[in-house]
Amino acid sequence: MSAGSVAASTPSLSMARAIPHSPESLSSMSPMDLFVSQISCETSLEARVDAMHRLKIVADAMGTDAVLSTLIPFLSSHLLNEGRERDEEDEILLLLGEKLGQMVPDLIPGPRALPLLPILEKLAGVEETVVRDKAVESMNKIVPLLPNAGGKAGAAPAMLLLQMGKRLASADWFTAKVSAAGVLPTIYEFVDEALSLEGGGDGETVAAADGVGCGVGAAAGYDGVGGPTGEEARRELRALYKDLSEDDTPMVRRSAAKHLGSFVEAVAGVKAVGHG
Repeated sequence: MSAGSVAASTPSLSMARAIPHSPESLSSMSPMDLFVSQISCETSLEARVDAMHRLKIVADAMGTDAVLSTLIPFLSSHLLNEGRERDEEDEILLLLGEKLGQMVPDLIPGPRALPLLPILEKLAGVEETVVRDKAVESMNKIVPLLPNAGGKAGAAPAMLLLQMGKRLASADWFTAKVSAAGVLPTIYEFVDEALSLEGGGDGETVAAADGVGCGVGAAAGYDGVGGPTGEEARRELRALYKDLSEDDTPMVRRSAAKHLGSFVEAVAGVKAVGHG
């Protein structure tokens, strides 16, 4: 770890006053310990926001393996467990969605980025629009970089994405459905390609063992036992988008209309330039 990384991950003196450690001890703390102490500071929102601004720097200092095994699980359990989505945390959640997207692919290669998606899925369902939009933006950046080599290794991410899309599009609250319309085009494009490759073709039922993405399959609700054929998966995604376009909530229908062009391009097999 470089001296620059340590210095950059250290809070300012004004922020340090909110952390229950002496200024002398701060310089000897690891980036992870320092981040945990600062983001856990319930008495200073300013200190917590400062910590989130430094999240990418902390991740770079920790390295890929430590981020996936330690930092990502902490972020999921500490910031997104039930009861912690307070109004004053919108800025923190926005920064979380942004910084996760920035970690891929330079720090976390695309084939190892699956564990980030459950966090982004939760962010895609919150009430604040800018948080949801940032989560969708990060998902649309990460999904095309996931492993897509065919066979079981390539089918597992496709099944995880299919199930994520179904959860968002079938959620009780409209916020997740609004986000679903923004990410379904990218999911469709990935699933279409992954399940058309050798080992995951239209005539075969897709099955994949859990373990892809550090066990994220179980966490995301995919048990690895089996899944639909490629055509069944495509049909499910098209039905989901149709339901969004006919949803009772005007905001959901507007979002489906906004992203309809991207979804049509995905269904037609045309590489879209963007998903705005």
